[in-house]
Amino acid sequence: MIEDFLKELSGRFRMLHAHKNLVDSFIKQHFPITLEGIRKLPLAVVLEDLLRYSKGSFLIVLPTEKEAELFYNDLVLVYKNVSLLPAWNTLPYKGDTPGFKAYGQRIKALTSILTSSKCITVTSVAAFLSPIVPADFLKKHIFSLKKGDSLNVSELEMRMQAAGYLRVPKVSVCGDFAIRGEVFDFFPFGSDEPVRCVLDFDEIEQIKTFDPISQASTGRLNSVVIPPCREILLEKDEDDVPCQEYLFPLSFEHPGHLLDYMPQFSSTVFVDYELLKGRYSTILDEYKACYRQFGHSVLEKPPMPDELLYDFDPDHGMSRKSVDKVME
Repeated sequence: MIEDFLKELSGRFRMLHAHKNLVDSFIKQHFPITLEGIRKLPLAVVLEDLLRYSKGSFLIVLPTEKEAELFYNDLVLVYKNVSLLPAWNTLPYKGDTPGFKAYGQRIKALTSILTSSKCITVTSVAAFLSPIVPADFLKKHIFSLKKGDSLNVSELEMRMQAAGYLRVPKVSVCGDFAIRGEVFDFFPFGSDEPVRCVLDFDEIEQIKTFDPISQASTGRLNSVVIPPCREILLEKDEDDVPCQEYLFPLSFEHPGHLLDYMPQFSSTVFVDYELLKGRYSTILDEYKACYRQFGHSVLEKPPMPDELLYDFDPDHGMSRKSVDKVME
């Protein structure tokens, strides 16, 4: 029923003169493009149609976390390869710990961007402007396996541990991996099910998803991408510290930006552009207030609030990765 409705809606949009002009401007790269009077599911349908003419991916930035989540729910109705990249939903300087859900959604989204030729990522302006680990750092910890691959179990164990996984006798929760004879199990963050690779000596014979409770197989795969457990990957002798989700990216000489992850020829969609600029000012004021209240009570040398946010300067940011602009 919903598929028929969306197909009808998409067909009607394509018949509109305004839609034909939009597609023409997009193909000819007449950026920025400004859209008015379209929101929610209709906007999702239009963007899914535009993606057909794109050589790269789409990054969609909304003012708040709630708006990003709602628009993500609309997009998954019209396009399969969609990810939600949330902000940490913690305030800096207080020492609160992000939830496992945030870790899982973020690493799933970042991995999808780095491994997909074309995808849609939905995020909030808070996540968009926050420094993250450099893309090259995360790429080193992403690898894939396919049926027929040869597997060195000792090297696999070291690689899994370097990616933040914990070896256990039996996989049950995200972040676990197990090696038992000719069976290799792992449970990535952001996934609904763990994955099992069955070996024939050192060759992968089968790749299956399975139920962690009953251990029964639920599906078969030809290949699988193994992401790191999370983007914050500490050395073996390092312990978690308060506010590390904000501090770890700053430990790199050149902290990453979400635009650095986007493939060439990708497009960025700013939804409610004026509200995004206002939201940036609000977030910075919140960070400054937290710094005054908690800055030195949790951290010995806390970073200044403006180090925790990039300026909202799309023109400067776009030039870093040849990312085209679509503004709504």
